[in-house]
Amino acid sequence: MDLGQKIKLYRLEFGWTQEDLAAKSNISIQSIKRYETGKGDNITTANLEKLASVFNVSLTDFLNNSIVRKSNENLVRKSFVSSDISPKKSQNLQKLRTLIDEQENKIINLRFFPSVSAAAGYGTSNDDETYELIPIAAKFLTKVLRVPVRQYDLISIFGDSMEPIIKNGDTLLVEPTHEARNGEIVIANISGDLYVKKLLRDPINREVKLTSMNELYKDIVMSGDELEMLKIIGIVRKVVPLGVLSL
Repeated sequence: MDLGQKIKLYRLEFGWTQEDLAAKSNISIQSIKRYETGKGDNITTANLEKLASVFNVSLTDFLNNSIVRKSNENLVRKSFVSSDISPKKSQNLQKLRTLIDEQENKIINLRFFPSVSAAAGYGTSNDDETYELIPIAAKFLTKVLRVPVRQYDLISIFGDSMEPIIKNGDTLLVEPTHEARNGEIVIANISGDLYVKKLLRDPINREVKLTSMNELYKDIVMSGDELEMLKIIGIVRKVVPLGVLSL
């Protein structure tokens, strides 16, 4: 599967049109069309990073998946100097590989909030928002946690309303953002209390539902003026089980 096919596959999985992808990635619609038709040999690293970001995959995986094919259940990587690609494309891919290697060797500082926890239940208040910086290799994010290289926060979870997905005492890798897609697990601030819930929007009834995975807990349903009390402050990108990280 080449890069253009990969871009189209991801786009269709999200149910987006080419116009949707262009708007979300801030890449021109002309470029999106060119990439998907296999005319994107000169795709820039910046645009590749934008696409990986909106598809929520690491840059390494995004590139690797586009140049790997499956044969007899063995993954066979195409060589950058393979005879079935042009010298120009080979050169561009090699440049991208070099840039990705440099990116993976960078040190990323995760913000760990030892006194902040989100409740997988009925909410928890957090008055102390001081944090510690934990330096890790970017490669740890892409190779071990399998998430894109970007800024993340680490917070603990309290409660069992999100079991079995998230358990009491687990650590959450959270991408700080105020925007989230329908169905994502988010950190929500409701009048100062933090919750970790699955976000479900109902545009017809103009309401937002914060739902638990544990059926013993009722959903939090907000509408009208109540929505002014709701702030999305992050998306859960990875759940680290209790005891895996010694923080």
